Amino acid sequence: RGLPLVVANPDLVRPDGRASPMPGRLMARYVTRFGGAAHPVGKPYPYIYEEALRRCAPAGRVLAVGDSMAHDVAGANRAGVDSALVCWGIHAADVGVAPGSA
Repeated sequence: RGLPLVVANPDLVRPDGRASPMPGRLMARYVTRFGGAAHPVGKPYPYIYEEALRRCAPAGRVLAVGDSMAHDVAGANRAGVDSALVCWGIHAADVGVAPGSA
């Protein structure tokens, strides 16, 4: 109890929509049930973008790719990084694509 938890992938849902203990859900449960401190560092949180930009290239030369509007695209937008949405991921039904078909 009370140990810090570092979460590199705070996703809440799987791309295929199946039920699964996704890291974001486990993080929330850890905090509320056990009183631990959680430190999310993956998309959409700034640290991942700051570190990628520091190591790789200036913002104008980076493209963030992901299947989540809430994590991948929103995080990139906040960091000033261009993004590309993978349409056959978690938003496949929203854009009319069968998951995994593209």
